[in-house]
Amino acid sequence: MKVCDYGNGKLVQIKFDDCLAELFEKGVKTSTTRIEKKAEVGDYFCFKGKRYLVTKITETTVQIACADYYRKEGYGSYIDMLNDLKKFYPDLIINNQSPSGVGIVSTVVYIHEFYQIVI
Repeated sequence: MKVCDYGNGKLVQIKFDDCLAELFEKGVKTSTTRIEKKAEVGDYFCFKGKRYLVTKITETTVQIACADYYRKEGYGSYIDMLNDLKKFYPDLIINNQSPSGVGIVSTVVYIHEFYQIVI
């Protein structure tokens, strides 16, 4: 947890499942992977009554996101994160193939890194 002024950033809406609250509390979950860019660096969001500052955004592929960020997402392995992404985004392209063959969402994802701020 860091003390900081969140400056000129704006409040953005990023939804999280309530089951992630413990990972946030322990500081284990410090990033989130989305198929759309949800914020800019300097923006902040709230979860369970606490504020989190977006510190970095990385555009990358699903494979690289899972390989490089699964720990920051709170997962135990690359495969755990990949399986969850498939659940959240069933038409996400993995290895150049969409499971359903239609409604392709993306081959690119955005990693939003963050930390809790205290005002």
